[in-house]
Amino acid sequence: HMMCPRPLILRRPDGTIVIADAGAYELGVFDAEGRFIRRVGRRGQGPGEFAGLTTIAPFASDSMLVLDGRGAMVLDPELGYMRRFRPRLVETRAKPP
Repeated sequence: HMMCPRPLILRRPDGTIVIADAGAYELGVFDAEGRFIRRVGRRGQGPGEFAGLTTIAPFASDSMLVLDGRGAMVLDPELGYMRRFRPRLVETRAKPP
């Protein structure tokens, strides 16, 4: 069974598109027509810096969740750093009746 990398692309409620570039440790932001707007983040250990990018997803109140090699980061609607936390893994296996 081979694992295929998922594209790290997210269309936000305002129509902008965010593409995670795991190799460059940054997010590219594009307008609804695909024109480049700006880059967010860089490689590092500080606030707003990434240690690899594995997932981007919508989060509460138009914010965005970014998972990287150090856990989870929440970015505000303007994609500024809000906070970082370590997600807790929960077992989801079905238990026999």
